[in-house]
Amino acid sequence: MYPIRPAIDFEPTDPYQRAKKDVMTALISVKSLSEDQQRRLAEELFGAANVAAVINLTWYGSKW
Repeated sequence: MYPIRPAIDFEPTDPYQRAKKDVMTALISVKSLSEDQQRRLAEELFGAANVAAVINLTWYGSKW
């Protein structure tokens, strides 16, 4: 079995609308991951140090 599925979709011709659609699709994909998978993906994309800083700000920043 292939890890893809066929789909019929419309692709916007306007670059802004295409980028907006791509971002929305990416957000839906990320939200479908577990917390651990989200953290690993963020670390791969942005670097572990930056992710740790954001997590510390979002989890502990409200106590300041």
